[in-house]
Amino acid sequence: MQKVTLVAAIDRNLGIGSNGNLPWHIKEDLMDFKSYTMDKPMILGRKSFESIGSKPLKNRPTAVITRSMHFDNVSTVETLGEGLALFPEAEEIIIGGGHYVYADALSICTHMRLTHIDRTFNCDTFFPRFNEQDFKILEQKPLIWEAQPKCKIEVITYQRIDIPSTKK
Repeated sequence: MQKVTLVAAIDRNLGIGSNGNLPWHIKEDLMDFKSYTMDKPMILGRKSFESIGSKPLKNRPTAVITRSMHFDNVSTVETLGEGLALFPEAEEIIIGGGHYVYADALSICTHMRLTHIDRTFNCDTFFPRFNEQDFKILEQKPLIWEAQPKCKIEVITYQRIDIPSTKK
């Protein structure tokens, strides 16, 4: 079965963004994100794609969900299902945000890889609430934020207990 993984960094209140950007800069998390997602296809919403400069990340085939725009060097699709259908041979597809894409994908994801930042930031965009009882924790690893070493950060990998069909 194909793995569909939501990847995000979240604060205590599930905050993920502020004014179209990350509300923090944690280079260690960005490096971890790069390492984990390298060579895996990604699906992003338009605003998330624009927040990374409207260019695909290196070595990650990308689909952008949008109804009104076209971007160079990526596939544009109107729905999450169309995005998933672009990568039928991929072992794992990364869902990289934003809020609406995460909310749409939450019901069909097989895994989540969330960086939990034990701090509250001024956010206007949030990861959708999810029932933790639907998932089991596969791995928890601490991440040291060199600029703020006293801030607890943990990368937690979740697996859905009852894996759904990815047909949507």
